[in-house]
Amino acid sequence: MGYSVRLELDGGPPSNSAAGTHWRKRKKSKDMWQLRVRAALGTKIPAQPLQHALVTIIRHSNKPLDGDNLHHGAKYLLDALTICGVIEDDNYRVIGMPDVRWQQYRHPGVKTTMSITECNEADLDMSAWEYQEDGVV
Repeated sequence: MGYSVRLELDGGPPSNSAAGTHWRKRKKSKDMWQLRVRAALGTKIPAQPLQHALVTIIRHSNKPLDGDNLHHGAKYLLDALTICGVIEDDNYRVIGMPDVRWQQYRHPGVKTTMSITECNEADLDMSAWEYQEDGVV
């Protein structure tokens, strides 16, 4: 236990409106965000991917996004954390329900901040999941 990192990224990942774009364009955007996250991490990658982590993503902009657009953009960042080896996976058993928010930004442009903190499984927000070990709800 003990790994914690805070990242600040210029811009914000694409919103839900990008979902209908050609797969090559989406792949290019996904790859770009992976590179941005990797660069922001620098040498702050854990020795082993975290088995349980609290993840907070905040998009700072002048214009608020609706919830589905906000969460769509978070997918690019969560995938990047997995690919970069910070978290074992981006499923609910590893990160629970990530805290994804919008915050008013009084400057021109958009920035995104992320914090990732290692935790115990009991610390994860599982409120959105109905799960039993045998898979029956």
